[in-house]
Amino acid sequence: MKSELDIPMLERISDYVFFHADNQPTREALVHKGARYNYAELANEVKQVSRALLASGVNAGDRIALLGPPSPEFFIVMMATVDIGAIWMGMHPRYKLAEFQHVVSTAQPKLIFAFSEIDDRCYDVELAALKTEYQCIQEIVIFNQIPNRDWYLL
Repeated sequence: MKSELDIPMLERISDYVFFHADNQPTREALVHKGARYNYAELANEVKQVSRALLASGVNAGDRIALLGPPSPEFFIVMMATVDIGAIWMGMHPRYKLAEFQHVVSTAQPKLIFAFSEIDDRCYDVELAALKTEYQCIQEIVIFNQIPNRDWYLL
């Protein structure tokens, strides 16, 4: 196993996921509630989301928004976005519609990943309004409405 001193300076934060997957694939990388990922599993998920983003037309410099609490999906989408050179942006679950509108009108995200419900608050109305109002949004991917965790198959 490599020590911290042996870890090179890499170009993107997402490169560290792949570096550790290559060098210590079975080491635990991400733990959240009942979900546990080793570096090999995490790298595989990030690669799948990266491929799905590219296949859906996301390019370097495009913005990808995420509405959700800290979660494996949150981290995986962020790493995949950085991996392809796109720009990840968070949308805070406490925002109201006007705040979401301001963020979307300013940043112009191409895709929004979201949980439709967070802490007993449903976002369906706000998300539908954003999709209708802003042509920049090509797709809204709702994590908890897609079976078998296939949310990365845009």
